[in-house]
Amino acid sequence: MLRFKGREWKEYCCDPELKFMLWHPALDDERVLWSIGWSFVPADYDREKHDYKSVEHLYVDAFGYAPAHRDWRELEGMVFEPGEEWGAGPEVIASWRGPTDKKSSRLDTLACMLRFRRREGWKFEVEVSAWFAREASFLWQIRQMCKQLVPAGMDEAEEEEELPDEWTNSRDIYWVGDVTFSQVNCLVPVNAPKPTELAQRLSKHRLRLTDFRKIYVNGQHTEAVTPETGLCGDGRLVIAVTPHF
Repeated sequence: MLRFKGREWKEYCCDPELKFMLWHPALDDERVLWSIGWSFVPADYDREKHDYKSVEHLYVDAFGYAPAHRDWRELEGMVFEPGEEWGAGPEVIASWRGPTDKKSSRLDTLACMLRFRRREGWKFEVEVSAWFAREASFLWQIRQMCKQLVPAGMDEAEEEEELPDEWTNSRDIYWVGDVTFSQVNCLVPVNAPKPTELAQRLSKHRLRLTDFRKIYVNGQHTEAVTPETGLCGDGRLVIAVTPHF
């Protein structure tokens, strides 16, 4: 269950999915982009009583960067929060639309934190906190400055930090639940002779991921890859699906 603006929302359909994005060597980055997407309906929504199109829909997207060349399992226990470096993330975006599909709105968070609590197989228990209010953003900046005043290494022995009451009471979004590692999107060079094999090597090198259920070029319907198949941005998009099913 998610709390958003004083209301409760429940997940629609299955567990949210964790995805990674990898770039080919020419566009290499020392970080790996991850993203999670959620879909929610009001807590009192009943499939048998309510028409899906007649209720509000809330969508939450979170994304950030993890260090490259590390095992994907090492996400367990990691906390992502805004830092001094621009684009360090995470970012959380909330958007919702009304029953008529004509009303829509979007909010970018001013402060947010995402914690990968623990892992079981292909699933992570994830905690998300996000604030939109300017007051919360100010509190966050004060907290960051206070952290810089702590001598290096002093906080290593401390227990897992809990947010103070003024923070937990002011959160605009709060959610705890399971997220399934579902796929890796690999952007490979357009002229790569064997794009799926290159995607496998990228996944192994950048995420230590070696088990797959399926690997295919995006939009591929036959075994032959045409020059136009899977073109996306600066390369060809290959999708590697994990065997969590």
